[in-house]
Amino acid sequence: MLLLDRLARGPVLIWSPDAAGNVSLAQRLAQELAPHYGPEVPVDLGDATWRETSWLRTAMLSVIERVGPYARASPPSQEEDALRGDYHGAIATYRPILIFTNARSAAQIEPLLPQASDATPGPAVLITSERPIHLPSVYTRRVDPLALLGEPEPQGAPG
Repeated sequence: MLLLDRLARGPVLIWSPDAAGNVSLAQRLAQELAPHYGPEVPVDLGDATWRETSWLRTAMLSVIERVGPYARASPPSQEEDALRGDYHGAIATYRPILIFTNARSAAQIEPLLPQASDATPGPAVLITSERPIHLPSVYTRRVDPLALLGEPEPQGAPG
């Protein structure tokens, strides 16, 4: 499937007005990716008040805590720049499947994306939204959430 191939190359945003269907489809894709990545880490951005800086801290801490050994090896920093370093170190080292659901804007997603690195493969990043969100480093696709993984790619214009 094209979406699985795209996920191997970088973050993918799937969108449709069906929020629950988007999340279900993202979970199905994550199941397919599971043998090749670390833990699955869902983060619901729907309640994030992204104009406040605390939402970002909460999201990064949630990911760090869920990747397991990293959080126990060294507690996350209290300083924002150091916390970002801890976050990016954790997702680069443990290569989780990050599922950011109910995203509403590029400003919400951008700080959570992995840092680009040609040398090492990073985490798988799935983003769901009820509308298209365009970011240069993210493949955006409108989907029919009821489509099964074995069926041809849903019709829709790439982002």
